Amino acid sequence: MVHILTDSTSCLSPTFGRQNGIVVVSNLVTFSGQNYREWLDLDAAAFIAKLNAGDEIPTSAPAPVNDFVEALRPLVQSREPVICLIASREVSRAFDNVQEASRRFPGADIRIINTRVTSSLLATLALLAAKWAAAGQNSDMIEQRIRKMIPNGRIYFLVPTLNYLAKGGRIGGAAAWLGTLLQLKPILTLTDGWVDRHEMVRTYQHGIIKMQELVLAHATHDSDSYIVVTHAGALAEAQDMARNLQDSLRLSNIPIYDIPPSIVCNTGPGTLGVSFYIAP
Repeated sequence: MVHILTDSTSCLSPTFGRQNGIVVVSNLVTFSGQNYREWLDLDAAAFIAKLNAGDEIPTSAPAPVNDFVEALRPLVQSREPVICLIASREVSRAFDNVQEASRRFPGADIRIINTRVTSSLLATLALLAAKWAAAGQNSDMIEQRIRKMIPNGRIYFLVPTLNYLAKGGRIGGAAAWLGTLLQLKPILTLTDGWVDRHEMVRTYQHGIIKMQELVLAHATHDSDSYIVVTHAGALAEAQDMARNLQDSLRLSNIPIYDIPPSIVCNTGPGTLGVSFYIAP
């Protein structure tokens, strides 16, 4: 059977990954010089609590090469193909680290895909790949299906404050100051793998309404849209959004995931997200 590996920016914890046939390698988050492995040493709730308890903005880094080596080793020893679905190379060095790790296993069938997405879009790809692998599809078919889906992913994040984006270098200090002065809230997206600003809104609530409108306007009105709502310490808002979308689209369930700490380092607590796939 084909093995599926991803990194923890996928919103999937290693435990949840194992339960669904996916190997998840944890990124690192650094507070006050101390490294924590995402989801293992520091879950989403503990991370938000640490953020709210102080003024420090932590940093994040992809899992080191050796962590990917150790994750790949038992998969390669099975002599079965491995498909690595990795967060966008444009915003993370995880792809480069997986490539370096794969060189330790010459001759192994390790396929590393730059998904050009992250967060819940990456989770959807990994879960679907694992489902297809469990159904007996071969590595060529799974890779082909994943590559066909990648361009059709759409993701939006509503960020409640510009401070984290400014300190993380993703928005200039002057722009952050002006945005804060005007009480603007950015809705972010991914464009060709890069974090991009979709638009600025006046209020957090307006941003929630706008994101719901984007889903209703562009997602297919069935389960094949794979809609996922994500949040960073904003569970009530996430539940409301999921419920509204379920009612509007007549879907039985829309999953809600915690946004990974490594992403929240750049967006801050209160971030709300939604992702989906459009029809090809």
